[in-house]
Amino acid sequence: MSAAAPVLGEQERQLILSRLLSPILYEEMKAFIRLESSPIVELVPQLERTHKFQYRVKKLIKFLLKVNLLISKRH
Repeated sequence: MSAAAPVLGEQERQLILSRLLSPILYEEMKAFIRLESSPIVELVPQLERTHKFQYRVKKLIKFLLKVNLLISKRH
């Protein structure tokens, strides 16, 4: 892989992985990498405490997403 140019190295990595993995597995891997870099991931251990808490948080997040959608449409 190219060590001289990070962008080229990333492109080579993506090309090699897409050839080695099945299309479904490759897409899942890309989704996981995007999720892993999300700031919300650090909250997951706290969200795993109880099922009741998970349901409350899920409702709250859905509500916040709707509010965000409304605010985003106005601008």
